[in-house]
Amino acid sequence: MFVGLEIEDKKTEVSLRTLSKRSLKRSDKKSGRKKPRINDTDPVIIPAPDSILNTPKQPHVDSKTPKSKKKLRFASETSTCKSPKVLPAKKRIALREPDADSHKRWVGRLNTGHKDNILNKNGDLCSDIMDTVQNILSTQFPEMNGLMSTSFAPIWVEGENRWRNEKPFQEVSSPAAQIHHTGKHHWVTTVKCENDQIFLLDSLVGVSGELSPSLEIQLAAMYGLGKTEFPVKVPLVQQQNNSHDCGLHAIANLVEVCFNRFTGKQNVIYNQIYLREHLIYCLERQMFVPFPKIPPKSKINKKRVRSVRIPCDCRCNRPNCMEEMIGCDWSTSQCDVWRHRSCPNKTDAETDWYCSPHRN
Repeated sequence: MFVGLEIEDKKTEVSLRTLSKRSLKRSDKKSGRKKPRINDTDPVIIPAPDSILNTPKQPHVDSKTPKSKKKLRFASETSTCKSPKVLPAKKRIALREPDADSHKRWVGRLNTGHKDNILNKNGDLCSDIMDTVQNILSTQFPEMNGLMSTSFAPIWVEGENRWRNEKPFQEVSSPAAQIHHTGKHHWVTTVKCENDQIFLLDSLVGVSGELSPSLEIQLAAMYGLGKTEFPVKVPLVQQQNNSHDCGLHAIANLVEVCFNRFTGKQNVIYNQIYLREHLIYCLERQMFVPFPKIPPKSKINKKRVRSVRIPCDCRCNRPNCMEEMIGCDWSTSQCDVWRHRSCPNKTDAETDWYCSPHRN
């Protein structure tokens, strides 16, 4: 301002709308940044000359892993051991290693594998179990005859078309009892009473009522010595409710006979739920007690006892089913003498055969 000059009273017009708006850029408005102030920078520091160290520069090293075209191989891949070949499911089951516990000794000749088979509701009892049971009963009841090994059963020879019985059952006197294998995956029990009556206790009576050839040979060796024919009574006993419990019923009937002497009039009904557990209990104690029973609903009917006759026409006292039978050819086959083909030493080339009285 100078003296003598007029003072200009000039006012600047400002729009209120302009003042209300921010004059920043659109990007600055969104990020929230503010404009830097004039002296808002870091000061530049110049180091002293004696503070600079002459440190040698390190060579530049690339931190990236070098790429190679060769495939990396790990120790498990370079090993000489080859992985086992995967077999189909059926073959894996067949080649599976047996359980070690199944080979541990349990009772007598039996192992824990036999025990598992007994406890299995679908398990079939084998001859080892049957022989062990009969050995225990023979010691427990020394007055009971029979109780021989089930391995004395005959074997069918296909090439010779006949039964072979190199070591047959021995003749027994009453009282006697025995477990038999019929040769058709089935177990039964036979009893010879004090009056020399023979009973067959079968838990699965067939519709035809006929005995198997293997069973006839066994019965003839035990009860038919010196007889051309002998009857076997088949009473109706409790029937099994499945296809696996025939061995259990055979053992239960045998134990009942040893304790109470079967006469053909008993009507015993076993509690089939506890048959397997009771057998395990008796085997582990090495002593048998009667199997658990339930009260029968009706008395035994005498009409339900049928009789089967086993013919033994040959002088060898073996049944006719042992092999092919030939008859005497004297006077146009009016002689009733019959023999097994192998008994008179007749060959297939010979057409006629005569018995001793008619040979001359």
